[in-house]
Amino acid sequence: MKILLSNDDGISAPGLQALLQPLLEAGHELLVAAPTRENSASSHAITVHDPIFVDEYEFCNPAIRGWSIGGRPADCVKMALEVLLAKPPDLVVSGINRGPNMGLDTIYSGTVSAAMEASIHGVPAMAVSLDSRSRKADYRVAADITVKLVNSYAQFQLPATSMLNVNIPAVEGDKIKGIRVVGLGEVAYDNIFAARKDLQGRTYYWLGGEIITEVGQNLSIDVDAVGNNWVSITPLQYDMTDYKALNNIKDIKI
Repeated sequence: MKILLSNDDGISAPGLQALLQPLLEAGHELLVAAPTRENSASSHAITVHDPIFVDEYEFCNPAIRGWSIGGRPADCVKMALEVLLAKPPDLVVSGINRGPNMGLDTIYSGTVSAAMEASIHGVPAMAVSLDSRSRKADYRVAADITVKLVNSYAQFQLPATSMLNVNIPAVEGDKIKGIRVVGLGEVAYDNIFAARKDLQGRTYYWLGGEIITEVGQNLSIDVDAVGNNWVSITPLQYDMTDYKALNNIKDIKI
């Protein structure tokens, strides 16, 4: 297959780099369009008030063609599909992200949004995240699982408007119990906005905090599945209509 890789951690991020050789060895043709720098938590933002600079990026393997794009993750996929590529790829893979993208985090995730941009264009896509925020994380197991999912993507038979959101436990391969297709769980944070002063004395804020979600045993949601060493797969779509509410309020008159 012809695969377009993207992410939100930046084109030189180890998670993306870890996918290159395994996908090449599996016989796939690779193209890369990823942000020049990290764009985590950028959601589905696109650049409309600033120029987008695009530079060719040289990988160690000359068989891989890449572009470093001075925009957001959604910009990267949009630019690739609408400008850089003569034909759409067979699949877009966004990741491997450093840190999970489960529950509410999928709304904020640039990784998920890069894949979602592909599905908006009718191109099959998957976002892949590793359940570790460590800068020393080992992506080898996650890369192997990603290749297996890429090779079997057609079996999911998703509609063109859907994508897969994949989260992988950060454990050794023999500790992963398998794959579960699940819904989104709930992720909660204890947010802290630390107030600081700049050199001119103006107050600014730095967002921090810690995740406070506890892992349970409900293996039908992503948070609990991954927390119990299952790979979670959740189909997502860009249509955010609440159809149940739509049906309930459709006859309301004002």
